[in-house]
Amino acid sequence: MAAAADTDKPQAPMVYARRWAVVAVFCLLNSTNAALWVTYAAISTPAGDLFQVDAGLINALSLTYMFAYLPGTLLAAWSLDRLGLRATMAVAGAGNLVCGVVRALAVLLLPGSPMVAWGITLAGQCVGALVQPAFTNAPAKIAGVWFPKQERDLATVLAAMSNPLGNAIGMFLPTLMVSSANAGDMGAMLWTEAGAAALGAVLTLLVIRDAPPTPASLSSGARSALRAQSVRRAATGKGGYFDDEDDSGHSRETASAPP
Repeated sequence: MAAAADTDKPQAPMVYARRWAVVAVFCLLNSTNAALWVTYAAISTPAGDLFQVDAGLINALSLTYMFAYLPGTLLAAWSLDRLGLRATMAVAGAGNLVCGVVRALAVLLLPGSPMVAWGITLAGQCVGALVQPAFTNAPAKIAGVWFPKQERDLATVLAAMSNPLGNAIGMFLPTLMVSSANAGDMGAMLWTEAGAAALGAVLTLLVIRDAPPTPASLSSGARSALRAQSVRRAATGKGGYFDDEDDSGHSRETASAPP
């Protein structure tokens, strides 16, 4: 019992330089996904000519992100809670890669089978759309786990702002590389985006971890300890603990009564 009690005590806080690498890799993942989202909106006319479809079907490629947001959010919330940050980002990064590669491969069917190419492109977009909520839901978790209290706002802003940055890149890069209905130019642009997705997926496995070896603050360490206590007390029918954070960054215990 004494040993178990010792393991429940929060460890002394320590910050690691790795936290900035985690944020940087996350920003790459998030901005890449945002760029994948708006790629075709920026070049709707040449894309429509290549796929031989009207503007409505080109716009549908971007609208997939709207339709997939709710189911993607439910999956992301479950994954972040149950599987952890690293596994969730690894899956989401792989989703970016699948999206980018599938779209680039679809261009190989042009100009012979434009509707088939459009359908394959739509499938790739759906994969990217489904993993987007993993990125929009993760900034606060990364900041809370990896950063001390005084740096959390900055970390959250950096992580969140990578999404509109990616949108800006996704609007600029296609117009720079694709000026007419040329399958070669389209393929080069799509493979560039797929390369960014591949880099993000690899760096995710190398850099991102669920949490630092020791907590970044007293509050994050206390949360882990209180969570362990709560699980044990709930299992024995003695109620649980909820933790709250005061203005100084310390966690406060609040006991819940057993039923």
